[in-house]
Amino acid sequence: MTSDSTAQLRIISEAMALLSPTAKESEQAKAVADLAVKCVKNCCEKLSISYSNIQLVGSLAKGTWLRGDYDIDIFILFPSEERNNFRALVDELTKCLPSEFSERGLSLRTLRKHSTHPYVYLFNKDISIDVVPAVDVRSIPTETFGVLTPVDRTPLHTEYIIEKIGQQPGLEREIRVFKKFLKSIGSYGSEIKTQGFSGYLTELVVIYSRSAINAIRKFATITPGAIFHLDSPRLTAEEALSKWGKASFYFPDPTDPNRNVASVVSPSTLSNIKLACESFLHFPSSSFFKSPQPLPLSAHRESDLQFLKFIQIETGLLPEDRIWSQLWKNARKTKEYLTRLGFPIIEVRPTEIDPNLFLFVVYSLSETNSPLILEKRIDAYSNQSFKKFIGILKSSSRYGPRINDFELESWIKKPRKKLLDVLKQMVNEGYIRWSRSVDAQIKRIQMIPSFDQLDISILSNISFLHTLEELITGLRPWMRAFRKNMILGSQS
Repeated sequence: MTSDSTAQLRIISEAMALLSPTAKESEQAKAVADLAVKCVKNCCEKLSISYSNIQLVGSLAKGTWLRGDYDIDIFILFPSEERNNFRALVDELTKCLPSEFSERGLSLRTLRKHSTHPYVYLFNKDISIDVVPAVDVRSIPTETFGVLTPVDRTPLHTEYIIEKIGQQPGLEREIRVFKKFLKSIGSYGSEIKTQGFSGYLTELVVIYSRSAINAIRKFATITPGAIFHLDSPRLTAEEALSKWGKASFYFPDPTDPNRNVASVVSPSTLSNIKLACESFLHFPSSSFFKSPQPLPLSAHRESDLQFLKFIQIETGLLPEDRIWSQLWKNARKTKEYLTRLGFPIIEVRPTEIDPNLFLFVVYSLSETNSPLILEKRIDAYSNQSFKKFIGILKSSSRYGPRINDFELESWIKKPRKKLLDVLKQMVNEGYIRWSRSVDAQIKRIQMIPSFDQLDISILSNISFLHTLEELITGLRPWMRAFRKNMILGSQS
């Protein structure tokens, strides 16, 4: 074993000890979960709701939750024909559950949320509980599993992981390590906002690899389109592509081989994970298992901050995936539009301040656009070069053709505009558009010209500060800690 391998295993062992819940914490979590299940059952009884089963699912049920970081996920399972009643059922539970918990000394706020299905979200500063109606998979034939959503499959996932952990004691500790690794580098979470690893995918990868270090080693050498097989029929790359389309990588669901568990993982997420895994293997550090603290505003030069512009969006309560799909679409559309006008745009990034407040952070290297944009280069010796030369000459909106060695360059002329004026015009004229359901919940969209005009609550928001750091420095927060440790290591 090399010295690097020894350091890797030592750091992972230390992280494992710190991430495992204490006996007291486990006891408290179990007590709250038991209480939550009891409250759900009582409400169902009071409301005369007939169900197939009530089941604790997720990381708490599987024993893969991190110390100081657990959510309680309770599923109420129904026959498939009850699916259309979920909305009304959630409305009733949203009214009943708070008082049921209150009678037992637990004060919780309640929100009605929506993922694939509507569900009840109960929370306070210490506790987070999801109560989700879902289809009981045992009520439908296996050949009709295609109608199930990922939510409906969750009980199957829970049972599968529990079985696998039972076959390899200690595997839950390995899962916690890899989960924290992904959280620390910002790649954990299957929501459209993150486009990273779900808890279930994280667990499958570690089960496949048999340890956290093996999972890290595997992803340090992964290539796009890789296929993982675990208790599922083997597929070729061509078969996977035909079945699911292009994806960052493929991991057929062992409980339903027709589903790719990794379908939501974006190319950028996979690249981030690969780079982080390689970095850990070459320069092992405990920083990979700690949540990075954001850089304060004071750490950035004022000359960099002045190129930031903000579009603030205030909304009603919307399903997270629905609003985020619209945010990403509008961010891409805005960046493409500004780039076509000749602005040197680094990024247009959506950021969530709270569930009702979002920002587009626009980072440009100039307050004005360029009057000339290089359109294309033409081989001066090709068969079509003269025809293209004449075409450029006839266009009054072109600069050139400019001779550059063996090529002709065609440039597009653009009128000078200020970025702030263009963004104001976009906001005022409704360039940013939403789907009908999202548009109905948009309360206000306003242009904020500079960071010093942002509300103090935004300036101290961790997600916002992480976004600023990545845009201004080009580094993800984990890279800053890695660079510091790498420099210190090279000096020792």
